Amino acid sequence: MGYIGRLVIGLLGMAAAARAAIVPFDFAGHWVGVVTQDRGKSQPIVADLAGTRTFDATATVEAGNPCTGKGRQKPRGRVVIHLACGSGDKVAMHGTLDAAAAVISASYVSHQPHKHPERGTLTLTRQ
Repeated sequence: MGYIGRLVIGLLGMAAAARAAIVPFDFAGHWVGVVTQDRGKSQPIVADLAGTRTFDATATVEAGNPCTGKGRQKPRGRVVIHLACGSGDKVAMHGTLDAAAAVISASYVSHQPHKHPERGTLTLTRQ
């Protein structure tokens, strides 16, 4: 195997090791924040998360229907959370985790039955 082949294999091995080296964050706790729709309306959100790298999530926006689902910590501080709500909505959140401050900043898309998707942003801070 030539120099280039060994270099490529070495770089792929380093990338795999870096990816596996995610420092697990303990998401367990009560989180509060604000959801802001693209149309400008802001509402309070409360969430209870339990677990590390993969975690269970329960969230409620402005005392509405509770949503339950799962989340996952990804490389480079990214977080993905997928929720299903009692009203039939499905919500996908993609954002970043500031581990030092225990803050998740994300964008979301809410797919409601027979309606256009709702988009916006949210911030959650662990209490």
